[in-house]
Amino acid sequence: MSADTFYGLRELLIPGPSQTTGYRTVLVIGTTGAGKSTLIRQLMGTDPKTEAFPATSTSKTTVAEAELLLAPGDHFAAITFMPLADVRTYVEECVVAAALAAFEERSETEIRTRLLEHVDQRFRLKYVLSDGLSGDPAIDGVGDRDDDSLTTVQRIRRNTEAVLGQIRALLDEAVRAGLEELTAEGLVDDDVDNDELFVLLRHRLVGHPTVGEIVSFLVEEIAARFDLMDPEELTRGQDGWPLYWRFQTDDRAKFMRSLRRFVSIDAEEFGLLLTPIVNGIRVRGPFHPTWANEIPYVMLLDREGLGHTPDSVSSLPSSTTRMLDDVDVVVIVDNAQQPMQAAPVAAMRQIAAAGHGDKLVLVFTHFDMVHGPNLPDLDARRHHVIASVDQVLSAIGSDLGYPTERLLRYRLDRNLYLLEHLHKPIDENSDVRTVRELQWLLSQLRVEATPLELGDCRPVYELDALRSTVHGAISGFLQSWERKLGLGTSGAPAVHWSKIKALCVRYARRSNDEYESLRPAGDLLGAITDSLRRFVTFPTRWTGEPPDEETAQQLYDHLTRQAGAQLRPLVRSRLFDDAGELWAEARDIEGQESAQRRAEFIMRKILEQRVPAGGGAPVGDEQDFAAAVVRTIVDSASELDVEFAE
Repeated sequence: MSADTFYGLRELLIPGPSQTTGYRTVLVIGTTGAGKSTLIRQLMGTDPKTEAFPATSTSKTTVAEAELLLAPGDHFAAITFMPLADVRTYVEECVVAAALAAFEERSETEIRTRLLEHVDQRFRLKYVLSDGLSGDPAIDGVGDRDDDSLTTVQRIRRNTEAVLGQIRALLDEAVRAGLEELTAEGLVDDDVDNDELFVLLRHRLVGHPTVGEIVSFLVEEIAARFDLMDPEELTRGQDGWPLYWRFQTDDRAKFMRSLRRFVSIDAEEFGLLLTPIVNGIRVRGPFHPTWANEIPYVMLLDREGLGHTPDSVSSLPSSTTRMLDDVDVVVIVDNAQQPMQAAPVAAMRQIAAAGHGDKLVLVFTHFDMVHGPNLPDLDARRHHVIASVDQVLSAIGSDLGYPTERLLRYRLDRNLYLLEHLHKPIDENSDVRTVRELQWLLSQLRVEATPLELGDCRPVYELDALRSTVHGAISGFLQSWERKLGLGTSGAPAVHWSKIKALCVRYARRSNDEYESLRPAGDLLGAITDSLRRFVTFPTRWTGEPPDEETAQQLYDHLTRQAGAQLRPLVRSRLFDDAGELWAEARDIEGQESAQRRAEFIMRKILEQRVPAGGGAPVGDEQDFAAAVVRTIVDSASELDVEFAE
């Protein structure tokens, strides 16, 4: 099941604004560690000490999708879980990473870390199994005690410590067996390059019987945690793996306690948590802050932080871009101490390019930490932060055109907020500025959008110019991926081969259309919509008297949105839905120079064949992608009576 399917399941279990009236849907995104989950706590009115929901930490906390519906009535929760195949993939990648750390003679601490925490920090086995560390009070001094005198967590942690010791021995066995097999097959000798040996060994470990035994055991341990739950609240799929958990109560305290197993990151609860196995959560309840007089009637959508991995700041995750058409407001949360770094800038630009600039709200947290000898008063501090926004808007205007810059400035003049002390309960007497800002923010989130008044005049474009624009966008995408795969001539470092392999695994299974910053479908759609945005702001002529700038901007936005929504399934089908067998073939490439051969296969057999730019490519249905893109844009434009002249 894909992320879209799980979202639909949660929508079915607890209907959101799309099935009701009077609610506004608010997408909250932001740099990892900027405080978006902390802001959501304030808007919900949850206590940071007694409820701690949503979970927060210094960074990289939110890895599951969360939909939080603030509405009257009982408290409801619907939590969906990662499919079994995805869990096995993550566990196998952790086991192989630990085995390779053992092969490299890394420290025992690092080997354990590789096993219990996935390299992308989205999947943490230690939450589920505990880390079993000596020095843990749950273990020290209880080794000789009877099981009946121990808490459940203590028993789990003591068991985990023993199990990890056994796994450590099995890892050495798997590495030794893999090396022996490679040597016997003549793939490894004294002259083999260390990097090549590492690639060969990693591939051999994937699917190795010993690794498979470890993976199966760990997955069984994860499954055992579900057995501690009330079976009447848990629904399983046809494969027996948990599909979703559903809960309802009128007792808020009981409700929040019940959620902890699925959302907590508290180290004291390691061994019982299912947080890493959750892929989405929907909550509905009468939540509201003390400084608000009534329930806000909004659904807050919380997604993984921007820049969750170091190289993922250049584009928004696909799970986020898919939501843009369906939400009423997009709140970008940024840190006022280091305002407008790469991730929020990329997000703002991509949202504007997709035609959603009129939905933007910008919130800066940690404003109380903005100080310095050059910032003597409140006005100077405010100017320091806002100046960084001005620079970004000017850059966006240079790239996407002045009308886009003008829209963003108009929007953010009225929707930019500076917040302080969000980490603690807000006091209406001592936190007057923040309360005022939050009250204004909440009121703006509730404002209904003004219906579009597009008038009768329409832009006219040249069809040949559109073809050229599409060709350039696809060519740019292919060139960027040639560089990522290490096949270009720029000399830029390629993405690590292990990440390319992990992407192939997910695309082959059609479980996720991205891995960390690797988003072939998302990158292609972004390249096309970026180019389209620049294209539509320069029509050849108008069918009548040219409209004012605001109306023209609305037309450009509407056209870009309409085309983007139609292009998304086209792009996804070409690179994801209908290309699984090709990605599986790339995944299964092994032997010497497998990383290089896999990169060549992805570039030449998948990307260049599935989405050719045109201009010399073979003619036919499979090779007519650029023409299909042009047709989609023209058809979308025709719904707005926008013309393309031959």
